[in-house]
Amino acid sequence: MTNEENNINLHNHVLDIACKIGINLLKSGAEVGRVEKTVPYICEAYGATKVDVFSLPTLILLSAEFEGNDYTSKIKRNDTMSIDLYRIEKYNALSREITSKHLDLDEVDERIKEIENKKDYRLFFNILGSYC
Repeated sequence: MTNEENNINLHNHVLDIACKIGINLLKSGAEVGRVEKTVPYICEAYGATKVDVFSLPTLILLSAEFEGNDYTSKIKRNDTMSIDLYRIEKYNALSREITSKHLDLDEVDERIKEIENKKDYRLFFNILGSYC
């Protein structure tokens, strides 16, 4: 692979991760403004010089420019929504860690999978909690 192909793959991976975190935030009930602020921070942590994000509760449009005028864009659709403050907190913590420590992209993928695979509370506990 040439250096240019490696950069394109890297930039696509960055946008995949940013979109994944953004969509998972939306799925967990985060507000659109939080997503539109978080996603650019992630992209910029991995070298994006200009990032544009448009988000709705059901959609993220993301484009980023990297050095050398390399443009990449992604569109992701959100098909489910719930309220999960635990996951919102975990994704926010991960995004802050990405911006401060510049985590390896493979490590970020693993951390996203861990958060996604967290078991939800059983229906009984959700109903019980809503009455308290």
